[in-house]
Amino acid sequence: MQSVPLRRQVRGIEVLRLKGSFVERGIQHATLLRDRIPRGALPVLAKKTETMIRRGPGIVQNAAVQEAMVWFYKHVLLRRLERGTSAEKRELMRALPAIIGVPYEDLLASNYQAETLMMICRISVMKHLLGELP
Repeated sequence: MQSVPLRRQVRGIEVLRLKGSFVERGIQHATLLRDRIPRGALPVLAKKTETMIRRGPGIVQNAAVQEAMVWFYKHVLLRRLERGTSAEKRELMRALPAIIGVPYEDLLASNYQAETLMMICRISVMKHLLGELP
């Protein structure tokens, strides 16, 4: 019986063969793609929300307001999202930086980028419904 490689290309698509628990599969995935993950979408997503905050209109153009919003995003919002994550997922997220060479904070920010983007969109809609915020 021929063994199938753990990582192979099928018509230009990277295919991984993983086994085990959620955490074990996540570690296998990171190990097999450790050379590609730091050059992929993760670093871009990690910075996207902060970039959107800093490019915001109106009062957000004030440097002190930007710093306060970025601090709130990193130290309150991301930590709240992290606490709401399952223990299994947090275990995996804590293991990944050593494997892929990406800081935990970047992994955290990229992991919750969609949630924070949705929050920014809701704030933007409220601004347009209520008019210019002070």
